[in-house]
Amino acid sequence: MRSIRYRRAFYDAKLSRLSDDALRFILLHEEGHIRKGSLAPYGIVALPLLLLIALTRSPLPDAGLATLEGFLGPVPTKVLLIAATLAVMLLIYRLFYRRMYDEEFTADRYAAGVMKAHYHIHEPSRLLLGILTDISAGTSQGRIAASLHPPSCRQFSGYFPPFEERVRRIRMDVDGKR
Repeated sequence: MRSIRYRRAFYDAKLSRLSDDALRFILLHEEGHIRKGSLAPYGIVALPLLLLIALTRSPLPDAGLATLEGFLGPVPTKVLLIAATLAVMLLIYRLFYRRMYDEEFTADRYAAGVMKAHYHIHEPSRLLLGILTDISAGTSQGRIAASLHPPSCRQFSGYFPPFEERVRRIRMDVDGKR
């Protein structure tokens, strides 16, 4: 089950002064992450690390590396596996990062579509621009992202697309303007 984390300080400082429509948009954006299939298992980046642990026999008694150890010796085999695992983790992280970046647009599009269809907001891009402007007043975009996420996910806070790009895409995709 997914949940939206509530941070009282962020609410008091940023969200308490927003309009009802702006708060609806924010909640619909978060719902868009859930309904449109955001990556729930953030731990997917750790899968290669688990494979490394299994293959280097750290906690496991036999991982089937006898043929490699006979050929290369035990130390080079482990070094080779560590290097390969790090390379795979970097690749997975980059793919994961790109998908998270794209999911912000998907969640924005979902929220804007619902606001237009059910709450009669004719230009959701203007609403999004107002929200982003109000929330970012006096704060950098990266610090906003960091304050919205739990500490375990803050290393990914740089994946947020630029505000201008988010508004431009909603203007084109939902408002129907160029």
